Amino acid sequence: MATLAATSSSTLTVVNLTAKNITYNLRDFISVGNYATDAGAIVVAADAPWKTLDDFVSDARTNPGKITYGSYGIGSLSALNIKAIELAFGLDLVNVPFPGAPQANLAVVGKHVDMSASPLSAVAAFLSDGKARALVTTADTRLPSFPDVPTMTEKNVHQGNLKLVLVLYVVAGTPDARVSVLAKALEDTVTEPAVVQALVRAGMIVEFSDCHRARWLFEREYDDVIELGRKMNLSK
Repeated sequence: MATLAATSSSTLTVVNLTAKNITYNLRDFISVGNYATDAGAIVVAADAPWKTLDDFVSDARTNPGKITYGSYGIGSLSALNIKAIELAFGLDLVNVPFPGAPQANLAVVGKHVDMSASPLSAVAAFLSDGKARALVTTADTRLPSFPDVPTMTEKNVHQGNLKLVLVLYVVAGTPDARVSVLAKALEDTVTEPAVVQALVRAGMIVEFSDCHRARWLFEREYDDVIELGRKMNLSK
């Protein structure tokens, strides 16, 4: 018997910036595997003057401190991805915190802020309806649903790849044989057509990573989060 937890990778990475007195860390868990990803996107209103990220960067450089972005809080994935863009291009943007991604995206469409950093699942409807435009995503490769939108990596924003990665965990010390059985069951599950369809409908990218790759991805995300947090004076 094993106790499982299904949650996003941010509960072991970003939480170190946003919560006090965390009593657990990466070493306390084993990643059985990743099974879905909600990539992030930097979005603007459909009629915004910036057609590409390059357009936006050029304008932001000549207007420091004047362009606003909606995020769901200092230290959130959205704010961290924007910070990565600021650092990569030497920009000065103004953060406007919202309770969550839906409110930030509504503010973009309503012209209350200039842009937002959002999970794709939260902004996909606006993109499909032509009310918003994505300038860049945090996906590892270009997405079939948005083939013309480049990735952060393509734009040399190497710490701006943070995304909601859904992971299945067990507690550290769980026997390897049991982890292997669970990993195989997870892999089989995420190849079921009904499961794939449900995740895609929710705006997720369906992808399985075994425990070894999941661990590597965790550690890379943790390092990026802590480095960005340090530059934002948030790291402990």
